[in-house]
Amino acid sequence: MHVGGSVAAYVSDEVFKRNITVLSGNEIFARSVAEGCICYILAALRSLPIYLDTMKKDGWKCDDQYSYQGLLYKKFGMVGYGTISKYLCEMLKPFHVELLIYSSHEVKEENARMATLDEIFSTCDIISLHSAWNKKTEGMIKAGHLSKIKDGALLVNTARAPIIEEDALYAELRKGRFNAFFDVYYEEPLPMDSPLRSFDNVFLMPHSAGPTADMRNRVGVALLEDIKRFIKGEQCINVVTNEQASRMTIEKRGKK
Repeated sequence: MHVGGSVAAYVSDEVFKRNITVLSGNEIFARSVAEGCICYILAALRSLPIYLDTMKKDGWKCDDQYSYQGLLYKKFGMVGYGTISKYLCEMLKPFHVELLIYSSHEVKEENARMATLDEIFSTCDIISLHSAWNKKTEGMIKAGHLSKIKDGALLVNTARAPIIEEDALYAELRKGRFNAFFDVYYEEPLPMDSPLRSFDNVFLMPHSAGPTADMRNRVGVALLEDIKRFIKGEQCINVVTNEQASRMTIEKRGKK
């Protein structure tokens, strides 16, 4: 049993070959992270951090603060299609976005269509990254993709920083063409001398998309209930399969 999300660092094929039941809080964590994505996207589009700061310091909005946007009817690109993405797709429905998804796995979403990375990066108003971090995905977002991002678009990363080429990201952000909201970094905690701290077009959060504090007790209770089901010989709810585990991020902390 793992009261966190990804179990990739703790299990192997051998575990599943022995028919060992693997339990994780991944489903509940994922739902909370998806909610965090919505929060970050709306905050960035509406320039919420800037307005909050302006109101405290200056008393009212500046004359040039009329560039904020909404999420409604935007073209939304999703890179990666895992548990978080599935919940995010559902949460996006009330916003009537045109949803494009890039994934190496089958996508079953009525309100979305499959797309290439090039199409997503060159046409979408919002690009949200959700790919797991592994050998296949490290550095998958390259300079060529970043250079295609539309002026004024929003790039959001709540997945893992190393899926984007680091130097290419900094180079493109320096141009100030598009905005970005990051919750994950190449080194955590984020160093004080990180270039990301100097960009006016970047919003930063300390790896806090989810789960929120109120969800942690819910995860513990849910897994304890599953243990009771297991003891009784009943079907557990929060089971992680071998296929699911193979698609999860292998957690790494500190320096890359």
